Amino acid sequence: TCERVVCPAMAAFRCVVLFACLALAGAVCPGFAVTSNTYSSSDPVLARETAMLATFSISCNGAVSKEEEKLHAVVNKQDLLVAFDPETSQYQVSWVAKHVDAPSGEYQVAVYDEAAYNNLKQAEHKADTNDVNPTFRISVTHRGLASTRFPLSSEFMALLLMAYVFYCAYKKKCSV
Repeated sequence: TCERVVCPAMAAFRCVVLFACLALAGAVCPGFAVTSNTYSSSDPVLARETAMLATFSISCNGAVSKEEEKLHAVVNKQDLLVAFDPETSQYQVSWVAKHVDAPSGEYQVAVYDEAAYNNLKQAEHKADTNDVNPTFRISVTHRGLASTRFPLSSEFMALLLMAYVFYCAYKKKCSV
C-alpha cells in the first residue's frame, strides 16, 4: 500500500504531470511573432460557397520555428483543424461558408495552443469563455462576392447555344 511511502505509481504520475506542464509551458515561446497570408474567394459563378484560407508561420526570437506545434483555430464559434506543412514550416487553416452566410468584412481567426484550447473547452462547459484568450489572432479580410457582368451561368449559355444550333439545323432540314 501507499502509506507514508511514495508509491511508484504515484511518483510516475507526478513525473508525467510535471513533464506535461513543462511541455505546455514551452509550447509557444515568449518572443514569438506570426507572419500570415490570407485569401478568400469572391466568384459566385464558379463556386457555390465562399472559401477562406489563412496560412501563417511562427517565428521564435527571429527564427522560423521548424517544429510542429499542435494548434487549434476557432472562427465564428466553429472549431477548425490547423494543418502544418513540414516542407515550408507553415500552418494552414481554411473553412467554407455559404455565400449568404459570408458577407464582406473582417473575420477573426482565434488560434490556440494545446493548453489554451483545453482551457477554452473547459470554460465552454461552464459557459464562461470570456476569461480564455487565444494564443494569437489572424484577421482575414473578405471583400465579398464580385459582381458579375453577365448574370447567366456558362452552362445556361451553352444550353441556349445548343438550342439555337438545333433550331437552325431543324429549320434548314425542313426547308429542303
